[in-house]
Amino acid sequence: MVRAALCLVTFMIATRPAVAQTQTPPRDAPNTATGTAVIRGRVLDLASGRPLSHAEVTLAGQAAIGAPRRAWTEGDGRYEFAGIPAGELLIGAQKPNFLRAMFGAARPEGPGKRITLANGQVLAIDFRLTRAGAITGKIVDEFGDPVTDAGVVAMRYQYIQGSRRLTPAGRGGSTNDAGEFRLYGLSPGQYFLSATLRGTVMFAPDENSDRAGYAPTYYPGTSTFAEAQRVAVAEGQTVTSVNFSLLPTRTAKITGSVVDADGKLNKYDDLPAQFHANVDVTDAPFDRKFGDKPAMTDQEMKDIIAFLHTLTDGYNKGT
Repeated sequence: MVRAALCLVTFMIATRPAVAQTQTPPRDAPNTATGTAVIRGRVLDLASGRPLSHAEVTLAGQAAIGAPRRAWTEGDGRYEFAGIPAGELLIGAQKPNFLRAMFGAARPEGPGKRITLANGQVLAIDFRLTRAGAITGKIVDEFGDPVTDAGVVAMRYQYIQGSRRLTPAGRGGSTNDAGEFRLYGLSPGQYFLSATLRGTVMFAPDENSDRAGYAPTYYPGTSTFAEAQRVAVAEGQTVTSVNFSLLPTRTAKITGSVVDADGKLNKYDDLPAQFHANVDVTDAPFDRKFGDKPAMTDQEMKDIIAFLHTLTDGYNKGT
C-alpha cells in the first residue's frame, strides 16, 4: 500500500506542471521580448542649461513591453535605455518643481509624438525641462489673524473630452501656523485660488442652534466664483503676497434617518443578519436612544480614554 501511495503522489507531481501549462491562456503568458535598440540622452534645465540629476525618464507603448520602462538620470543628467524591441513608443521626462516634457510635444505638459524604433537603432534624445511656477500667500480670518490648516487649491480651466472644465492644478496644501501657503508645480497660465477650512466651528451655543463657521472663499475674498479674480503665473515665476481672508458664515445642522425600501429603519445594516442579536441595547451606556443624554459624563469618558492609553500588549515601536 505504501509503495502504491508513493507512486500515486509521484504521478500527480509529475503531471501537475503539464496540466497547469495547458490551462494558461496565451494572452496571459509573460512577454519577455527583448531587442537591440537603444535610447540615450540628457535631461537639462531649459533656463540655465545645467544637467538635472534624479529626473525620471519614462517609456510607454508597444516597444516598451519587455524593456525597462523607467530610468533616472545621474549627476551629469544622462540616462539610457538598452535592449528595446522594435516598435512604437512614447518617451518623456519629469522632475519635481519642473514641468513634464514629452518628446515631440509643442508645449510643456503637452501630448508627445510616437517614435518608431528599428532593431539596432540608437537614438539620442535630450530633454530641456521648464521650471514650474508657484503662488505664495497668507490666509487670515475676519480679524486679520492667521488661519492654520486651511486647504488652499489653485484651479484653472482646461478642455477635457471637448468640454471646458475648472480643474485643480499643481500641488495644493494647507496653511502653516502663520497662515502661509505655497502652491507649486504650476504650468504657465491663469489660476483661481480657493481656501477652505473644514471641521471647525467658531461658536455653538447648543446642539439645536445654527453654528458659525467659514465659507469656501475665492481670492481676493469672495464666496461667489463669478467675483473671483485670476492670478497669472509665467514660466518659472513665483507670485507672492496673494493674501485674502476667509468669510464667516452661518452653518446648519441636518439630521435624518435612512430607511429601507419598505420604510423601515434598519439600524444594523452594516452587520450580517446573524450578528444582530449580539448587539447590546439594554445595558448602559448602550441603551441610549436618539436625543437622549449620554449615560456617562464628560469626565467619565475622559477617564476611560485615559485608562485605555495605559493598556499595552508589549509592542515596542523602537524594536
